Formats: sequence, C-alpha cells, structure tokens
Amino acid sequence: MPAPVQAGWAGRQRVAKMAAHLGVSRAAAAKLDATARLILARELGHNRIEVTRVYTG
Repeated sequence: MPAPVQAGWAGRQRVAKMAAHLGVSRAAAAKLDATARLILARELGHNRIEVTRVYTG
C-alpha cells in the first residue's frame, strides 16, 4: 500500500481511500492508520501521535 502522502490522499480522504484500497470498513482502516502512526511514533522515540501526524500528514 502506498504511503498516504505519496498516494496524494488528503487528510480527510486518507481513511476512506485506505479502506477502499484494502477492501475493509472505514472503522477498520482508521484503526490500522492509528496503529501505524503509534508504531511510527514509538520508533521515532517520542511516543506522540500528534507529532508524527505533522511529519506524515
């Protein structure tokens, strides 16, 4: 799956586009998105999803 920024998915469209791309519900896509952002925040060493959101869009 492409990164949201690379795919051109705007913030509000991101979850809907990801759900359609994966063939899952919007709720499932939102949960996957949140989990991925949390993992990235931990790997960056600050554990703050809002900071990660600034980096990733």
